[in-house]
Amino acid sequence: MSCELGSAFSGTPSAEFRSRWAVHDVMIRHGGANRLQHPEFGPLELTLQSLDPPLPGRAVHDLIAYPAEPGAESEDRLRLLASWAATRTQPSLD
Repeated sequence: MSCELGSAFSGTPSAEFRSRWAVHDVMIRHGGANRLQHPEFGPLELTLQSLDPPLPGRAVHDLIAYPAEPGAESEDRLRLLASWAATRTQPSLD
C-alpha cells in the first residue's frame, strides 16, 4: 500500500511524512462526536455512528450517519441546513 500511496505524490514525500507513514497508526472509529463549523449555520455537534453489516462474499460496506442529539441546538441547525439545501436551485448539467 505504501508504494501505491507513494506513487500518488508528485515529488518525494518529506522526511516527516515518511516517518509518520511508517508508523501508520490508523484507527477505525465507530462512534464519537464531531464538531463542525458551517459558514451559514454556525457550530454543529454531530455524533458519528457507523454500522459494518456482514456481507459474506462481497466487498465491505459501511453505513455512516452523523445525527445531532435530539433536542439539541445542533438538531435545529441541522434541520435548517437540510431545508436550505432542499430549496436551493441546482445548476443545470446541460
